[in-house]
Amino acid sequence: MLAASQPLESGFQVASTLSEVSGGLPSSADTSGSVLDSAAFRFAHPLRQFPGLVFKGNGECSPHSTYDYLSVRTVLVPTLEREAPAIRAYKQAPDSGHPSSVTYFDLPTGIIVQATLALNWTEQTPRFAYATLQPNVVDQAPYAAALANLTAVAQGLASGRVAYGGGATTTSCNGPLPALNDTVQYLQYAGAQLPNATAASDGLRPTELRAPSGCIAEPSADYKGDAVGEAVQNVRTYDACCQLCRGRANCNVFVWCPLTSGCASAGNTTALFLSCQLKRQAGIGSQPGAQPDAFQRGPPASFVSGRTIAAA
Repeated sequence: MLAASQPLESGFQVASTLSEVSGGLPSSADTSGSVLDSAAFRFAHPLRQFPGLVFKGNGECSPHSTYDYLSVRTVLVPTLEREAPAIRAYKQAPDSGHPSSVTYFDLPTGIIVQATLALNWTEQTPRFAYATLQPNVVDQAPYAAALANLTAVAQGLASGRVAYGGGATTTSCNGPLPALNDTVQYLQYAGAQLPNATAASDGLRPTELRAPSGCIAEPSADYKGDAVGEAVQNVRTYDACCQLCRGRANCNVFVWCPLTSGCASAGNTTALFLSCQLKRQAGIGSQPGAQPDAFQRGPPASFVSGRTIAAA
């Protein structure tokens, strides 16, 4: 699912206190890590975190080439808009002030968030365009590809053989980083479990996803309903839109626009970027069973719509 682009600093922050650990180079950093309680993770498998470290590798053995970075620690996961334990990998050139791409693997949910750098020509500032991939039947193919790419980065850093281009590898400037071996094993386990994960509906339809707060959202859907007040502007996420609906009397469905160009509704209206329209639809209760009526489902509908359900 595509999400609204965000300023670089809101989606990616590198703490200045992080210690870089490169394979084959002496380091005073403690790479023993600490064991995470993974029992409640979407993929329950042993895994260690390294709160103060970021692991680094240079696949082309050139001081001017792109580096791979990977960390396992609590970070702010964009689009989910919460801090959570995550595996985060990114690519950055040494002469660049920002990464070119970032991948987040949210450990509690198994959601993968991919961030690609883009320039906002109006603001003349770098922003990230985000894509959120769920371990479900709808996103299975792109999710599996993203997971395989993340696994390859972890394997490259762990073994010292960081791959670039057509898969060529080198060990001439990268020593192994064995501290990442269990990260590789965790990602491999997740890949092996993916067919079972995507078969489990969790009570949702194939086109639906459960937001971090528990609301049920449906990407590429334009829900009908009677407007409950004016549209609220500058709502950063669909989950935040849902929370507004939960707090508003008579609201049980919502429609949120993630596109910078705005979203055209089949109901003959156009919504602004990051606008959240609260609505009321008859026959939609607080249980997840009922599916709201929609002007349109699937492309080209550009909204993320959803409904509130009883809080767990």
